[in-house]
Amino acid sequence: MAKKDKEASELLETASKIQDAREKRKAENDQRRQQKKEQQEALEAKKKAIREQGLIEAYEKINKKKKDKQEEDARLAKELKEIRLQRQYMNANAAMVEEKAWKELEAGAERQIRDQQNNRLID
Repeated sequence: MAKKDKEASELLETASKIQDAREKRKAENDQRRQQKKEQQEALEAKKKAIREQGLIEAYEKINKKKKDKQEEDARLAKELKEIRLQRQYMNANAAMVEEKAWKELEAGAERQIRDQQNNRLID
């Protein structure tokens, strides 16, 4: 009986050691899984922050391009308006130049006629 009690106690002790070892390995595995999970979450958070930063930079870049395009369109519209005005003035000036040339031709013809008349009168 004592031998059986001793064997039973040894078996219980061995079972207890096995149970303790299993619990220890389980705790280590749980801790390792928890650390891996935390690392994965930290990595995901970092990726998310980088992605958000990239989106913000892309948004700012797009807005800058839109603003630059609007400024360029406004500048071109202003330049086009100035060119139109210059063309109007040039057309007006061309008409004035043509009118002045016509008047000079008329004045030259009148002078020539007057000179001819004066020459006839003198002769």
